Order: sequence, then C-alpha cells, then structure tokens
Amino acid sequence: VFWALLCNQYAEKIIQEGSDKKVILGFDDFNRVPAQVLQSMMSIFLDYKVGALDLLPPVRIVLTGNPATSREYSARALDKAQADRIQSINVRFDHDQFIMYGIRSHFNPEWLTFCKAYPEMFVEATDGDKKKQSSGTGSISPRTSEFASQALNTVQRRGHQLDSNIARIRLDTVVGEVIRASFFPHLKTL
Repeated sequence: VFWALLCNQYAEKIIQEGSDKKVILGFDDFNRVPAQVLQSMMSIFLDYKVGALDLLPPVRIVLTGNPATSREYSARALDKAQADRIQSINVRFDHDQFIMYGIRSHFNPEWLTFCKAYPEMFVEATDGDKKKQSSGTGSISPRTSEFASQALNTVQRRGHQLDSNIARIRLDTVVGEVIRASFFPHLKTL
C-alpha cells in the first residue's frame, strides 16, 4: 500500500503538470512468490487497485520474472488466465552488451577478461547442450557474474591477491566450484 500511495503522489504531480510522463510500479521476480500471493497480486494488475486505492492513470505496472522452464530459478509458470492478462516480453542475454556494462560498471579487470573469454558460461544449457560443451565452465546469470566481480574487487581492496585462498573461498561461494576452478587457470594465463 505504501508504494501505491507513493506512486499516486508522483502521478498527481504529473497530472497537474499536464505531462505525458509515467510512474512505474515494479514487481521484481513476481513469478517466484507463493501462488496465493501471486493470486492476490492479480487484482492489482487487472484492476489497477491496491485494496480500495485506485492507481492513477500515469501509473504503469511492470513485472519482471524468470522463465518457469529454467533450472536456475524456482519460478512458477502462470496459469492460462494469468498469462492471458499480462503482456510478456522475452529478453535474451547479449554478451557484448554485458561486457560493455561491465566496463562501464568497473568490473574487476581479471574477471572481465574471464567473462570475455568464456561467453558460454552465461548460456543456460539444456541437457543435450551440456554434452556438447567442452569448456566445463557451467552456467551462471549475469547478476551472479556481477557479484563475483564485486567479491574479487573487495578481496583486492582488502590487500589480498586474486590467487589467495580468501579469493578462492569468496569466488566459490558466489559462482560455485566449477566456475571458480575455471577462473584460476585463466588468471594464471593473464
């Protein structure tokens, strides 16, 4: 309710200004919530109401979710009635854009070269594809990769070397043993 009230406050200003701006009410990972929560959220999406509070016309609702078919996330599939009431746009990962984002966001340089060298680690492989992969790097999300970069930057800021045990432990907790084990041989080649 607090967010709906805040959205309406911004929407009132937009209406008073006569602007065509919009207010975004975002629900991140909406398809990872329990089914009963998702069902109660449907009235917000369908009626633009939160309880008795009507959302004003400049308010737009944006949902983000993960593919229900993914093995990486515990996301639930929407039933037909829910899916028919939501406009869906599938977004695909673009490795080159991610590398540019990493440069702009000051990713750890060694991690960034690893991301450049092994783009296949970002591709969620199906069982059939896993048999074809020869790198053994596994599959991680771009967000997890960003966390790995942050972990490595923290290790260096605290005065540790990237090939130290603390770096191995930090990286292992973020990306897992398989990708961590692939990173350190890559580090030696730099």
